[in-house]
Amino acid sequence: MRLLGGKDLYRLSCGRSLSDADLSRAANCYLPLIGATGMGVYAYLHSQVQLSNGNRFFDSAFNETSLNPDQFSAGLGLLEGVGLIRVFTAEREAFLLCVYPPLSYEGFFAHPLLSRKLKEAVGEQAYSYLSSKLLAGAIDANGLVEVTTPFSSAFKDIDEAPIRLSFDKSEFASGLSQAGRKINLLSDQEIEMAARLSEFYSVSSMVTGQLAGECLDYSSPFGAKLDLRKLERKLDEASVYSFLAKKEEKSPVGNDSRQAEAIRLFDSLTPLRYLSFYQGGGKPSPADGKLVRQLKAMGLTDPVINALLSFTLSSHGNTLPPYYVTMMAGILARNRINTSRDAIEFLVDYEKKQKGKARKDKGKPAPKAKKESGVQDEEEKVSLEEGEAALREIFGD
Repeated sequence: MRLLGGKDLYRLSCGRSLSDADLSRAANCYLPLIGATGMGVYAYLHSQVQLSNGNRFFDSAFNETSLNPDQFSAGLGLLEGVGLIRVFTAEREAFLLCVYPPLSYEGFFAHPLLSRKLKEAVGEQAYSYLSSKLLAGAIDANGLVEVTTPFSSAFKDIDEAPIRLSFDKSEFASGLSQAGRKINLLSDQEIEMAARLSEFYSVSSMVTGQLAGECLDYSSPFGAKLDLRKLERKLDEASVYSFLAKKEEKSPVGNDSRQAEAIRLFDSLTPLRYLSFYQGGGKPSPADGKLVRQLKAMGLTDPVINALLSFTLSSHGNTLPPYYVTMMAGILARNRINTSRDAIEFLVDYEKKQKGKARKDKGKPAPKAKKESGVQDEEEKVSLEEGEAALREIFGD
């Protein structure tokens, strides 16, 4: 970087999150490389980065660090060389100084250039002592019994029994297979990381496998084919604990298929959790809770209940008429529908049959029927047009 003048402007920004431990790590590993001047410049910029977002004159930096422009520029150049500072500029505009945290001790000693320069600076003996001191080995936990409190117990919902999920490798492999992938594409370490994410977000092993299948990159080497960040985003969206998920934007869970998105939500959430997710995290009303308990008493599985609730909400203006819901629940139960996928197919087929029947009866005078107690009025029943619109909204065209 060129020599800076006192009237040059600069602006500070965090390259990544900074912490109080950064200066300690920098002093332990980087100080022999950047010297006291470089360390002083880094400490100053590190302390100032979150104080103001506006432009500043370098004059103030020179005064507060007691360094002249030559010294400050030299220290800044060393920081750039080791990756603690990155500098950007545009013509006639202020410099942008991005401050980065030091590498972890493991990352520093694994870095071929930084570790070699440190060894040259301090000598073989001091280097060996420093690395042994800073790279304290982890205690081997093999053979010990883990008693850690799981996420699902620590954050259990007071209105529902805690959801207990444990990772099942065979179910994970089955989910991968459904996504057209094989588990032998993944290393043991990748599977272990997927298991930890699955348990942390309380998403079933099967669904985790399906999502992992969408996060594989065949072009990457073995051991790095699974994009863990992408998988974590998908698990975050599919989390059973949707009230904890960071939903900055509504994006489909899984691939571009609306039906696949709906199925994954239906399969991974309890009915009350699904209703909470549907209404943006709010707690379902007591009436909705009573209706869900009634549907469970009728023998429907949670995924089927979720599919039915979603269809009803979309076709009845975000309401759940009890008569209509229980009537359709009875039809699903009598047809022994046990999965959300079967429920979706049944609802689609049911609407097609109703539409065909309406066409056949078109032109015939409608028989006058007496209203009986407990029977829904005609205007409360879902129309064919409303049903088709609901299916399109939930599952796509």
